[in-house]
Amino acid sequence: MRSPLLTKPVQIYLTTLSPPSEPRLLSSGGTGATSFPLFSPNGELLAWLEQRVDGYESDRNRLMVHSLSNGITFGLTENWDRSPIGIRWGLDGTGIYIRAEEEGYVKVFYLPVPGAPNANGPHPKSETPKLLLGKHSNSEVQPLPKQRLLITENSLISPNELYLVTLPTSESGEPTTVKVSNFSEKALKGKNLHKGEEFWFTVRCAKFG
Repeated sequence: MRSPLLTKPVQIYLTTLSPPSEPRLLSSGGTGATSFPLFSPNGELLAWLEQRVDGYESDRNRLMVHSLSNGITFGLTENWDRSPIGIRWGLDGTGIYIRAEEEGYVKVFYLPVPGAPNANGPHPKSETPKLLLGKHSNSEVQPLPKQRLLITENSLISPNELYLVTLPTSESGEPTTVKVSNFSEKALKGKNLHKGEEFWFTVRCAKFG
């Protein structure tokens, strides 16, 4: 018999408050943990992060989207080999900003979200999110008007600070980042911290069993 301590199913339900209604299961029901349920700005779509294997703490999160108009749920990152840890809808509801760990950083990505598919039509294909911010670690992202983001970022030489990011208007452009807080200025004054450096090496994978 499996110990209940090894299971952690967390599901997404939808209910109404006025009048009260019986909660309706939206996630698959056979998954591990689900997290970060967020409605799109127009309230027509609901996104969340979903693991597939119950009790498997290292399972990869997938980005799922549910249409409240036709009840169809579809995945958008099935073929992406990263595990999102946080999501935010863009202000216009046409895309989602994703935070995911990669190569020692928590980076910010963006993924367009198509409208809900028809009941008998094909589901949207899994796409690779576009990298927006790849330096340091981002612990929060708040979309703002005029192609801007307010982010919380930390590094090896600084705890969390607020930054205002202006996104480029062309594919070849680069985002511009301006620091807008100095929470740690007094604590770091006079300290000479090393920024650190990356190094990579190739290893041979051994086979076990």
